[in-house]
Amino acid sequence: MQAAGRSCLWNGERTGTEIVLRMTAETGLYIAFLVRPCSAENPVYVTWGDGGGAERVWFGEDDHATAAHAYAKEGTYLCTFHGAKSVGLRVLANTAHYAYEKSIISVVDRSGEMTQIDSGAYRFASNLEKFLAPWSQSVGQSSFASCYALKTLKLGALKIVYDAAFAGLRALEDFETVSIDKAWNDIWSWSTGVKVLKLGNVNQFGMDVLYGTTNLTDVYIQGKTVLQIQGKAPSGNLKSFYATRRFPWDAKSTVRFHGSDGIVLGNGTIVQQ
Repeated sequence: MQAAGRSCLWNGERTGTEIVLRMTAETGLYIAFLVRPCSAENPVYVTWGDGGGAERVWFGEDDHATAAHAYAKEGTYLCTFHGAKSVGLRVLANTAHYAYEKSIISVVDRSGEMTQIDSGAYRFASNLEKFLAPWSQSVGQSSFASCYALKTLKLGALKIVYDAAFAGLRALEDFETVSIDKAWNDIWSWSTGVKVLKLGNVNQFGMDVLYGTTNLTDVYIQGKTVLQIQGKAPSGNLKSFYATRRFPWDAKSTVRFHGSDGIVLGNGTIVQQ
């Protein structure tokens, strides 16, 4: 998913950030998102997919606002935001549970507007299956933690990924980023479903990044050589925030780390160069 390939999400007109909701007796008929605007000058609009027109999201003194809606009946709806750089259930990781967490099925940014994913934004969205934000630049703490049904997660050139952003993902099959500059601690910890991580380039990792990824087989870091991944090159090494917590970042000894010039196993054995 290189930058030029991101346009594959957009067939024709740019349509905003699309969120599929399935409202049931379990979720209730009410939904509320916290939204940040792309800029203070441009308004944010939302259509809820139940026949009504676009509604403007009004902002006060805070840099985020609530966009809420009550549906008249159960069903599946396509909700679309325009002009929002961030849309989620929270802006802080440790806030309350909501019944409507379970209503979110997919999130796809077709506009190139979603650049920020806040802390806890989709935490416990246990029916979320797909999330595509190819222009995203940051991912907050526990943003997708415990999204147990999440299978596909594709993100952009990330400047920062905070603690436990993708922790506890049991069904994850397809994970891809354009690149990661800095990733903090426990990023994929106990994501037992993940088998392959395609990360583009990575500059710095924290500790326990791959702890508990029991089914992980391959990590692609095409922006680094095998020696740079191991931290053994004269320059350009994949750095660690902690001197004692380096390659392979708690991955299994059999995990294959794919660099630009070969493959090294988690135990340090170079198997192809």
